[in-house]
Amino acid sequence: MSNPFVMPAPPWPSVANNADSVYGQCLRCAMTPVSLVQPDGTLYVANIFDLIGGMSSGRLNLAEALSRRLVTKRGTLIGAPNYGYDVTDLLNDDLGTAELNELGSNVEAEMKKDDRVRKAAATVTVVGNLLMISVSITDAVGPFTLTLMVSAVGVSVILGTA
Repeated sequence: MSNPFVMPAPPWPSVANNADSVYGQCLRCAMTPVSLVQPDGTLYVANIFDLIGGMSSGRLNLAEALSRRLVTKRGTLIGAPNYGYDVTDLLNDDLGTAELNELGSNVEAEMKKDDRVRKAAATVTVVGNLLMISVSITDAVGPFTLTLMVSAVGVSVILGTA
């Protein structure tokens, strides 16, 4: 008799067969409301960490992974105690220049934990109740930008070209 608590391994697609193997593939999942505008103008809306179906690949996969890092409380991902830096915790803080610079450094450090990121430079600003984080990222293919707009309503993500 099989164990009812053990699920069989699903037939995941092989990353080796992905033409975009620089980025890998990942199940598309979400937790926080996120809208992502891709460089071609396509609007992608999801909730980070809810299984939304399908696979993401290419820069979208990398952008989703990096965005998840910035909305995950450090220590909450099982088996990865140093994963995550939840920027939403800072929404109601009084952020001066020194705090914004420190936040930018922390975001850069979190981005660089992903092996696909070669360089990361973050700029953080506050506009009213909106925390804007713009990160210039360089990966194996070249530079691109990832912008997060964090508010009490949710997190919007814009993926752009450099």
